Amino acid sequence: MLQISNCKIGYSQTILLQNVNLRIQKKDFCLLTGANGTGKSSFAKTILGVNLPLTGTIENSFSRMAYVPQKSVLDEQYPLTLRALIKGAVKNNIFNFKKKSEALVDEVLDKTSLKNAQHLIIREASGGQLQRALIARALLCNPDFILLDEPFSNLDRDGRSNIVEVLHQLNGLKNVTIFIIDHVTALPFENLRTFLIEKKKIDEL
Repeated sequence: MLQISNCKIGYSQTILLQNVNLRIQKKDFCLLTGANGTGKSSFAKTILGVNLPLTGTIENSFSRMAYVPQKSVLDEQYPLTLRALIKGAVKNNIFNFKKKSEALVDEVLDKTSLKNAQHLIIREASGGQLQRALIARALLCNPDFILLDEPFSNLDRDGRSNIVEVLHQLNGLKNVTIFIIDHVTALPFENLRTFLIEKKKIDEL
């Protein structure tokens, strides 16, 4: 469980969010949406423990939290295969994974349906394949909570469908709590909890 109580979020004298009160339970599927510049990224960094709230408290019983960044963190001209991307660490990722066994990498490739595409260089991969590779990398730590930053950006319909299927399996079959930050206002999931950032507040819709 992640319990956020009476929090102000921001930087030094700049308050981006105030009176934030949220409770996120195990196996919740959440979407946080809102306009650019409203504090979505700052909220993400706060719940992941990168930044501290200005006031209030955060109680977190999730033991393994993973972060899936936007595809834009990748230099698609770098000659890196999807398998190497999954095994390695990208400096923009807040997690530093130890070297994993080849068998474990094979397992996350299977979970994300990337086994047949693992030897593609990232510039040859589709947007959906790249996004699934970022999710696969996060799965190496066997997370119980995954935060995804705009996982559907610049994806076509098939790419979006692939990501939706992967997340549905993680949430429904593996009981992983999913928290998505995106500009979309709806996702095809049952029991989706949707939060809107507006006027320095977060309200559940």
